[in-house]
Amino acid sequence: MTAEKGPGITAAAGTAIGAGTGTGAGADTDTATATPTTTGTTTGTGTGAGDAGDRGRTATFLIYLDACRYDYITRERTPFLHSLGERGSIRRARTVCGFTQESAMLTGKYPVETGHFTWFHLSENSPFAWLRPFCFLSFLPQFKLYEPVKVLIRKTTSLITGRAYPDPAHIPLDLLPRFERVDGDEIGGISIDSICRSSGRRAINLMNNNNFVGMKTCSAMFEAAATALEREVFDLCMIHIGELDVDGHKLGPRADLLGGHLATIDACLSRLHRAARRLGISCNMVIVSDHGMQPVAGTVDVIGRVKEAASRAGLRSPRDYLYFLDSTMARFWFPNGAARRPIEEALSAVPHGHIVTEGEKEERGINFRHNLYGDTLFWLDKGYIVFPNFFQSTYSDCPRGMHGYMDDDDGLLVLYSDSDSGAEAYRRNQKDPVPLVDIFSIVLDMMGVGPAERLGAGPSRRGGQPRQGSGRNRLEGPTI
Repeated sequence: MTAEKGPGITAAAGTAIGAGTGTGAGADTDTATATPTTTGTTTGTGTGAGDAGDRGRTATFLIYLDACRYDYITRERTPFLHSLGERGSIRRARTVCGFTQESAMLTGKYPVETGHFTWFHLSENSPFAWLRPFCFLSFLPQFKLYEPVKVLIRKTTSLITGRAYPDPAHIPLDLLPRFERVDGDEIGGISIDSICRSSGRRAINLMNNNNFVGMKTCSAMFEAAATALEREVFDLCMIHIGELDVDGHKLGPRADLLGGHLATIDACLSRLHRAARRLGISCNMVIVSDHGMQPVAGTVDVIGRVKEAASRAGLRSPRDYLYFLDSTMARFWFPNGAARRPIEEALSAVPHGHIVTEGEKEERGINFRHNLYGDTLFWLDKGYIVFPNFFQSTYSDCPRGMHGYMDDDDGLLVLYSDSDSGAEAYRRNQKDPVPLVDIFSIVLDMMGVGPAERLGAGPSRRGGQPRQGSGRNRLEGPTI
């Protein structure tokens, strides 16, 4: 999952929230703020750390390596990760469709259940609605001079709406006021976080951080986890590392060019495990990538072909149809119902892709009861990208690597436990590839969280559908 850098991370450990008060380092302001690491969130209760009570306790680590392919891991490039896989389990991970895989991992649910599918959905209450008077400048995002304008839009939108990082991407200004970005911090349904909170377990979350890219940040996050081992009692620590995704897009899925990043991650994992062993803490490790990365074989100008056909039929956007161009998928809405047939006929003639059928949607858990993510989805084959699109600018180099395809089994899953009970827990799942939604149950099984405790948890932040002010789920002419 790619993301632009957001606000910088601060040098502080998390503060305790949720059930319990916490009497250890996590509840001590002086100790917490002294931690020279990234910001996190902790949930649950704590009883102190760094004493004899540490002996015999267990810490579980969920390490989310963005875009780490299964075949990146070898004895030569990543000796520690490879050894964990040999002593534990190493398998492929099968992603879910779309671009919001973190929700699937943390809830065990498919997009139709969490409401998270792609980064943007149609919205009656777009935070960018104030830009409607500037729709005549729709051409701006295709030029490099748009970069400072983009920053201005983001900052102005943040001031108007109070949202932390309302990224406009490269969406044309005549379409931007009709869309809203999915809030990645608001995971629909019961999650690992909410189960920890309700069951009195402590979780340190280093995943929801806008600035997750960069090897210095990578080292800082692992340092945060190692420091927490000494200063706090926790049951679960979750870390997100994004550098393999960012450079995988730039360089392609070439382990030889990404070797430095892989070596750094491997060394950080090894140091973290050694720190736990030194303290007498038993480790469970779940190391997973949300998706793989495919080499880009070519580009497809989907919207160019559609606009040609629409023009011949006397159709115009946004009056008759709306569109959103993801990196590997084009989505369409039809406020004028008569526009659907000529546009779908045009899409049927576009090479290296197809219109997603209702059966494919149901099989992959993207058969929404609303059309906020589109009436018609056109998905490209592996190795091809939509270009131009709303995420890679037309004035930048074409990516050499891409993810977001309908089927992707190239992700990584490494499972390891120092304890027999932890190992037995993950051995119960013998799937290969392992569906990404299974990470939820694997983590909880390794932590020893029983079914009754899972049922007792409340929703994480909010329910599972994208936010809509009026509650209407279907696009109707007057709303746009």
